[in-house]
Amino acid sequence: VYVRWRVPASPAAAGGGDEAPPLPLVLFVLSKRTISNAAAVLEMLSAAFGGRAVVQAVRWEEHSFRSQLELLRRAAVMLCGVGTAQMNAFLLPPGAVVLALGWRCERAAGRITYFDSQLLSALDHVRVLYYPSYSE
Repeated sequence: VYVRWRVPASPAAAGGGDEAPPLPLVLFVLSKRTISNAAAVLEMLSAAFGGRAVVQAVRWEEHSFRSQLELLRRAAVMLCGVGTAQMNAFLLPPGAVVLALGWRCERAAGRITYFDSQLLSALDHVRVLYYPSYSE
């Protein structure tokens, strides 16, 4: 079952009531294969969501497995590079989106594949989008 995710415009639009629902979490996974302008992308994402979502940079190696599970359970969007940063995408909730940022050099395009690409293509509860970043 595919569940569409969208950012509610206001607490009232999300179901009313006095208590606002928790904001969606956008995770930007930093690793050795992260794009070179990660700080600028984080700023752009924060501005684009305008307070309607929490944008958080994360390095998996700095979190316990329990902490990783808690973050992934709350995540609506996960941005990451190729490789092991994507391996726990299967733990995302139904309807989440993974934006997989491609290789950073043109000579690697189309020649290198990782197990994570096979894993992500097998997920039916998470939408996976690949965005190549073939700049030097």
